[in-house]
Amino acid sequence: MSISKFGKIVNLDMLMSELAQIMGVKVGKSLKLDSFDKRKEKIMKKITYSWGHGYTDLFLSLDGKTPKILDVESDHNKLHEMCGGRTTFVSRSGNSGEGFFDQLGSLIPVGLWRVDTRHNHDYQFFSSVGKIIDEYVEEDVLVAIPYVSHEEDKRETLEDNPVVIKVGRTVIYCDFYTNFAQTLKAVLLGEGLPEFEGRRKIKKTFQKTFTHVDKDDWDRDFLEEENFEIDFYNLSQNKETPNPWSFFRSELIKYQIFYRQPRIFELLGVEQLPDGKFVKTINIDGTKYRGETLDGNPLETGKLTAGWQRIAEDVLIRFYDNEVHLLAYTSKEAYAKKARRIANKMNQGEELIEFLKSAHQEEYEEFEQLVPKALYMLDGTNLIAKIRKDLANKIGRNIRRSVWNLIDQVTDATILEEIPDNLVIYADDYREVNNWFSDIEDLVNKYFSGQTELTAKDLKYATDNWDVMQVFRHLAVEGRFKINLPLED
Repeated sequence: MSISKFGKIVNLDMLMSELAQIMGVKVGKSLKLDSFDKRKEKIMKKITYSWGHGYTDLFLSLDGKTPKILDVESDHNKLHEMCGGRTTFVSRSGNSGEGFFDQLGSLIPVGLWRVDTRHNHDYQFFSSVGKIIDEYVEEDVLVAIPYVSHEEDKRETLEDNPVVIKVGRTVIYCDFYTNFAQTLKAVLLGEGLPEFEGRRKIKKTFQKTFTHVDKDDWDRDFLEEENFEIDFYNLSQNKETPNPWSFFRSELIKYQIFYRQPRIFELLGVEQLPDGKFVKTINIDGTKYRGETLDGNPLETGKLTAGWQRIAEDVLIRFYDNEVHLLAYTSKEAYAKKARRIANKMNQGEELIEFLKSAHQEEYEEFEQLVPKALYMLDGTNLIAKIRKDLANKIGRNIRRSVWNLIDQVTDATILEEIPDNLVIYADDYREVNNWFSDIEDLVNKYFSGQTELTAKDLKYATDNWDVMQVFRHLAVEGRFKINLPLED
């Protein structure tokens, strides 16, 4: 018997035989389709598991006085003795694998949250252990166990980090070896949380305002502010615990910002939306979300955010314990003025000016610096002057980089044709351009033979060398001679 598959003729008996072999069924040519389907259905009921790529399947045992965690990566042999099944794949390193169980018996699947990553939300997987036994409440009880990737002995991790129980918008921290089982029982029964020795059951309610950006019927953005409230119970004895907001990532994803803002707005803790409106940004465990809407650009309204204060028209400051954060900024108009001065120095016209202005799309240019608080208090005036100068130099470097990218497209032959033979080149010019060479002084002596300056004609013999041509291009950028730039390209 044959069938057509994607335009090709396929022998059904052969296909059935191959599939049967894959599934471990010993059959002859007389295999029936219905028996194959029954075998397939039986296999599909197996409980599959896997580990690797920062994740593993964990199972909770509550059989004894003390709860236990079984990890399929380190405990799969023990688990197969309890649950049947087999491991079907283990990588050569042993760091990944998969398999299946016939049944779980009394074991309970639980989730995990990573404690060995910079941000726990990168590896945060909750698993339901059942619904609350209450006819008026339809809520899953979610559990996540603290986890370190590939860690076999989990005792220290379980002692030093809380188990997270989550029900709706309530999150509870408790300790695995002391109060986890009792807390979980109370939650599942819909009862009040017990009070444990040395730890009062203190409920804290946190509220934040988030902004959701949606589209109207005419595909225009509109903003909708929403208040989000969570309840937090910390029953853990650990002094350091994660931010409870970090365990609501899935609920907050519609408020998440998925792209980088200009640096100055990131520092101010705001986002500029495509329609020009501004919202505060909320940083939760390394992920940024849209917060409440603002009246306008804080740099223009004067209502600064994120702890910044204005100390001059173009300079902001933010105080830390022992340091201050200085931020100088200017608008793109200052960038355009600098571009005009550089173009004039190069004897270039409006075409280059417009090119340089178009190459800079940001609304602001900024320069930031951390300095000791004591130094600022003692010498603030000079520090402000210095950061303004640093900002001006940064703008100049950015413009010159754009010009360099243009000149880099010009052929060596054109450069050599345009540079005047009598143009004076200084040894310091060579040092400035090629200062990253470890043998810079040897090269200076090679080309300049102890002299401090040469003419372009004197160096043209060495233009086969890349470093010499870089000096010639640098002189063009500095406006020491005029060159036709490929602006149309």
